[in-house]
Amino acid sequence: MAVLNPVVSVTAPMDKVHQLLTSVGRIPDYTQVRKTGGPSAAQLAVGATWKNRGTTLKMPSWDSTTVKEASPRRIAWHTRSMVLGMIPVGADWSYTLEQTGAVSAVTNTFERVTMFGLPVGPLIKTPVLPMVYLARGSMMASGKKLKKADFTDRDYLDGDL
Repeated sequence: MAVLNPVVSVTAPMDKVHQLLTSVGRIPDYTQVRKTGGPSAAQLAVGATWKNRGTTLKMPSWDSTTVKEASPRRIAWHTRSMVLGMIPVGADWSYTLEQTGAVSAVTNTFERVTMFGLPVGPLIKTPVLPMVYLARGSMMASGKKLKKADFTDRDYLDGDL
């Protein structure tokens, strides 16, 4: 059962939206992630791994992400984080794409979250566990940012973190 699953609609062809969502170096263009390092878009496939750098509670965080599914309509991955440098958190995410006319819909799904290996999904919607609550949207495609994204054919890679 999904923990969160907001939908963002973008006026762009689905293949261009998919291209953006599968370009690791462009993740900061449409999420809260500040920096990435890992494979180029051409290498993004099941089993590919990359790292994200960001902040949780204004403290640095480093995440390791592995692709679990990569198809034209769905991209899914698992992220492992150390929140505040000491709390192990795991999360399963996905983007599902649908085209209706000139509009592409991206369903962001925060599928599962664990802390210390235990499921804490229902708590993500409430500020009961502040570090998880604040981190809940880091890989969600932001409606504002995604609508402003450049959908031209280009590949980005920030490099090593």
